[in-house]
Amino acid sequence: MQPLHPPQHFKAYRTFQEDGVIRSRFVEMAPDDLDPGDVLVRTKYSTINYKDALSYNGAGKIMRKYPTVAGIDMAGTVETSADPRFRHGDKVIVHAYDMGVAHDGGYAEYARVPADWVVRRSPNMTAFEAMTLGTAGFTAALAVELMQHNGLTPASGPVIVNGATDPADDPSVRQCADNMIKFFEQHEMPCVQPVHLGGTLAYPEQRFPDPLPAGTTGVLEQLADEIRRGSGAGDTGTSVAL
Repeated sequence: MQPLHPPQHFKAYRTFQEDGVIRSRFVEMAPDDLDPGDVLVRTKYSTINYKDALSYNGAGKIMRKYPTVAGIDMAGTVETSADPRFRHGDKVIVHAYDMGVAHDGGYAEYARVPADWVVRRSPNMTAFEAMTLGTAGFTAALAVELMQHNGLTPASGPVIVNGATDPADDPSVRQCADNMIKFFEQHEMPCVQPVHLGGTLAYPEQRFPDPLPAGTTGVLEQLADEIRRGSGAGDTGTSVAL
């Protein structure tokens, strides 16, 4: 059943390029102002991804068109759909593709997107939980799945989980790291506590576990291959670079 009263106006956080300067601000929009798509979704939650933090003033050159509603992901319910796969009230997630980069994203009360971008949300997962994980959590889950596909098993040995920010300095990073450790522990995979790691091997503050854990067989990090070689995992280890 389609809604009796589709939205006429709603709030959005939109990024503009004006006189060569990138600026973002809250604006009022109508559904016809949104980029084209088959499905109109009412946003319940979104996240502040690293890309979003870089895009609001153009610092990261993330957006490829202006104006664009920011927000690379969102969770909500279908308002209207021209695609038979979705109906009014369906609980969905939208992320990746061009969301918040070259197509109006999740920082609005409504988003209109191609049907192929829409993923039906599990009935056991709330919109809040979906966006608590966010695109970053989804990426990490894919990485773990790929490591298992590449042969990582409980009998493989320790797994190094590193991040680009020192977990001790950032409670949110610590929480994410702890959750990943719990995941491995639940699957009976020993996990080395995260250590500080810069975004590139040239960073002077980079530190590796010292001594390196014996028998390390898995690495989950932006520089996974470099750490894997340094840890002695060799060609038999499994690694995923995020």
